[in-house]
Amino acid sequence: MKRFSENYELRIASKARKQIKKLPSKIQKAIDQELDIIISNPEIGELKHDDLAGIRIHKFKPPSHKEEILIGYEIYDKVIAILTIGHHERYYNRLKIYLRTQR
Repeated sequence: MKRFSENYELRIASKARKQIKKLPSKIQKAIDQELDIIISNPEIGELKHDDLAGIRIHKFKPPSHKEEILIGYEIYDKVIAILTIGHHERYYNRLKIYLRTQR
């Protein structure tokens, strides 16, 4: 899945697409809105270091949802690559595992 803005192309990894599909439709809509925010301001996510160097994490809490959702992404060559999406619990461990299998 790809989206475009004036300056960036948004690519969503198959892992992230699968994670989105598992979530309720209200949460999926909230994620869609947050992806628009990310593509309009890619540096909104907190830049991570050490094991996750170069990865940005955007956190948000959907309306009427008790848990925070995290979106992990990288920016390179005018591309925003969404890597993983999920609830905060064990998110960073799952992200590290994903990155090890992709690099």
